[in-house]
Amino acid sequence: MKKSYIYFSGAILIVIMLLSLQGCEKEAEGIQYGFVSDIEGNEYRTVTIGTQEWMADNLRTTKYNDGTDISLVTNSFIWQTLETPGYAIYAIDDFEVYGYLYNWYVVNTCKVCPSGWHVPSDEEWSELIDYLVVNGYNSDGTQISNSVAKSLAAKDYWSESDTDGAPGNNLSLNNSTGFSAVGGGYRDDFGRFQGFNAMGKFWSSTLSEYPTSAYYYNISYNTRNVLRHTLYITNGFSIRCVKD
Repeated sequence: MKKSYIYFSGAILIVIMLLSLQGCEKEAEGIQYGFVSDIEGNEYRTVTIGTQEWMADNLRTTKYNDGTDISLVTNSFIWQTLETPGYAIYAIDDFEVYGYLYNWYVVNTCKVCPSGWHVPSDEEWSELIDYLVVNGYNSDGTQISNSVAKSLAAKDYWSESDTDGAPGNNLSLNNSTGFSAVGGGYRDDFGRFQGFNAMGKFWSSTLSEYPTSAYYYNISYNTRNVLRHTLYITNGFSIRCVKD
């Protein structure tokens, strides 16, 4: 009985030491995470970058913040003809890491994020990128053009790349912002799943000059830049929320 107690005490001591080391590692990186929960109780890390507070995890709610359900669409034909809000699951076995993929109709409801949070506009995404460029987060060491993808990408969940300064090149140097973007892929307007661990596409709340497309921001495993594009609102992309 005495020996068992010694072994048990030793195990507790080891666990405490490991937790202490993890805490030191977070502190050394200079990243302090907060937390926010959605209406279903899913918890997300949050991180402050400049004057903005962002979710540091992809959204994975199946309900709006008023408690009503978001439609899960599994059929590809239904997805490509959908003109109402819907979401899809690409990483079924690891959705807590990659989150879900939502069409832009979900974004347009203005109630998919937890209360007090919202899907960032094109202007708010641009503000994030501009802040990183002028505050030393470019992978090329300049403060001129956008090469900040690596600073936003997580240290895991990316394919490898030979491109210097890209998220897939030397992953251990990723994520200096704590944003922790993952390559969650996307569901295109034909209902096909693509880009897993190769790219993360994130909706903005801003429509383009064409009512059938909206702005989004793309992080790719082999590209230094965070790219701004427009695409059809029937696509399924990841969502990050920003605090009101």
